[in-house]
Amino acid sequence: MKKHFLLLFTTFLLFTLTATGCSNKVSGNLGKDGIKLVGTWNGVGNALGRDDSYNCDYLSFSIDKEGRFTLKDITQNKTCLSGGLSADSSKFSLNTGSETAVGLPSGWDDLGSGSTLSYPSSYDAEERKVTLVGEAYFSVKHDPAHPFIVSVSHDRLRVKVLGTEFNVRAYEKENVVQTTLVSGSVNIVMKEDKGKTNERNLYPSEKAVYDLTDKTLEVINVDVESEIAWKEGRLVFKETPLPEVLRCLANFYNVDFKVMDPVLDSYRLTGTFNNRQLSQILDYLRISSRIDYSIKRMEMDDSLSAQREQVVLRRIK
Repeated sequence: MKKHFLLLFTTFLLFTLTATGCSNKVSGNLGKDGIKLVGTWNGVGNALGRDDSYNCDYLSFSIDKEGRFTLKDITQNKTCLSGGLSADSSKFSLNTGSETAVGLPSGWDDLGSGSTLSYPSSYDAEERKVTLVGEAYFSVKHDPAHPFIVSVSHDRLRVKVLGTEFNVRAYEKENVVQTTLVSGSVNIVMKEDKGKTNERNLYPSEKAVYDLTDKTLEVINVDVESEIAWKEGRLVFKETPLPEVLRCLANFYNVDFKVMDPVLDSYRLTGTFNNRQLSQILDYLRISSRIDYSIKRMEMDDSLSAQREQVVLRRIK
């Protein structure tokens, strides 16, 4: 089942959910006093206040007294989206295995699997700042007087723009921050020791890779379409080192990898996977690269924290 979300965080939250094989759609507006849902399954609006919930045949939506909300896929007993609105800030987290499109006051953002985005309810007079953990694609409205800033890795790196389209990847467990510019220009600001900063401008089709440990920056030219294919549920690899492939799969499918044979780290992968299950990609590795795998399945629970599985890889001798 594939889900698409459309959210608008200005004064209200607007979202729609479409499930493959199901004609139902749900939309709603979330304000400070509650939410009003409208579903095509009955054409009747359902008003929810704080500390209330609503269920339909495949969707569960709940909101607590403090305005924290949870959107759950009942068919898979899986929390897809969680977050909340307050007088000061907005924050929401997307579970792994899903993607969402987010409407910001300053433009649009596609939020990747297992990512979290937060920002103030109203921008200040000088800048438009959001904080990202995970991966997101931004399309920002041009506003020279109010730069748009993406803060990542506990504010150790900032991406500053006036109006452009770009992709940022900064997962918490990864030691690098990757920024790919699609159009326009961006300025990468890296914080160093003793309060010093280092800056670098990016141009279209350039990708900046910043190592948080060594504090080194590498800028390379890339195929932009491959870099942002994840927005459409596609994973594209072109002679990609296997360790990098596994990091991508780990984030996208919410799994951990354990490589039993060090020689596998020297392998490279080429392939395009369009909305494939993880097992299908692993089967491809088995056939193309003679890499066997086994999966340790974790017992699922109803918590908001997704349970991770472990995939063990071995070379077929």
